[in-house]
Amino acid sequence: MKPSLNSNKGFRVVSLRTIILLPLIIFGFVLIYGFMTLLGGIIPVNTGRSAPSKGQQIYLLNNGYHIALVLPRDSCPYGEIFDTPLNLSGQGGYFYFGWGDRQFYLGTPTVLNIDWSMAVKALFIPSPSVLEVLYIHKISPNKPGVTQLLITEDELAGLYKYIQEAFMDSQRLPEQIAPDEIDQAFQGSVFFEARGSYSLFYTCNNWTSRGLKQAGIGTHLWTPFTWGVEY
Repeated sequence: MKPSLNSNKGFRVVSLRTIILLPLIIFGFVLIYGFMTLLGGIIPVNTGRSAPSKGQQIYLLNNGYHIALVLPRDSCPYGEIFDTPLNLSGQGGYFYFGWGDRQFYLGTPTVLNIDWSMAVKALFIPSPSVLEVLYIHKISPNKPGVTQLLITEDELAGLYKYIQEAFMDSQRLPEQIAPDEIDQAFQGSVFFEARGSYSLFYTCNNWTSRGLKQAGIGTHLWTPFTWGVEY
């Protein structure tokens, strides 16, 4: 039986509507997402916090698309977990903590290595996450992308508690990712399976900002990009 003229006409109408509506839906979504990002990045949180006169220095490291926390190693209550895989001894230095999508993070050491199909998948399909830990002996606060913050001992303890909850619990030891799953450009870093799912609405920068919020440190309300994480 041949399709009727009316059925073909109906199909063309539906196709035409799809062609017209789809770009409008995408444009509307981008517009709303952009507005949310702008609004979230200018609404401050923890505004009642007073800057301490003494305390501990921490750092935010911004590589252009990802902000990580850098905290004093000697204050880490579970630092021995990292000492063996990072071949550390003695005291001093800092631990770098970065959280992100498992597949994208492990395969993207720099912006030059970005696989855009993988990036789109990470943004639109909630996926498993990892925590990167790196030892840094010394930091120059004057370098581009480095922000230095003076925080209290209690705030630092809050940050370390937040990080602990991201990759370990009292029931089992954290699960380290095998070195053969990690890009060679990450030499010197160790990775652990982490809690939480990465998505367009909860990115690596949201994770960093959320840690600052929970510790009582100034940041902004919603920060999927690097803009707005720093207060």
